Amino acid sequence: MKGPSSGCKKFPNRDTKHKNKMSKNTQDRQVVVQGKVMWQSLDKPNELSGKHQIDLCQLDKDAVKALEATGLEVRDGGAKKPDHGKYITPKANRQVVMVDANKDAWDMEKLLGNGTLVNCAVRAYDYDYKGKKGVAAGLQAIQVLEHISYDPAASFQKEEAYITAPSEDDVPF
Repeated sequence: MKGPSSGCKKFPNRDTKHKNKMSKNTQDRQVVVQGKVMWQSLDKPNELSGKHQIDLCQLDKDAVKALEATGLEVRDGGAKKPDHGKYITPKANRQVVMVDANKDAWDMEKLLGNGTLVNCAVRAYDYDYKGKKGVAAGLQAIQVLEHISYDPAASFQKEEAYITAPSEDDVPF
């Protein structure tokens, strides 16, 4: 029988060799970080990736440090995406669990607009696909802290004059 100093804390009878193998793909590689949402595809999968995803942007130094500690690479938006700042793009194969600041279920009809402040549970996992290896960000759950509504017409200003060309149905004779 193993002594009290062997094994892991949660499972004292488990040997350390097994624990170290397990640690690469379990909860110890999951972190919750705060950031702002950009380019969300949460209501349906993204057309290019086929997955639910967000760009989690404007990450502070502590968030970057926590993500990098899991093995994830944090990108810098630079001049190409200056509003992104430091960011990652976590993805999920399934609908993502979403809650509000009170941990009540989120109304999925309320889409997240760019700049929505969230806490995001991200799990790092290793992949080896068609000769490419690396660490990817799995999107686990989202807690909405400050909601900005998604409004595709937000780019337009209200115009006073509204003119339409008459259609064939509008001709009186």
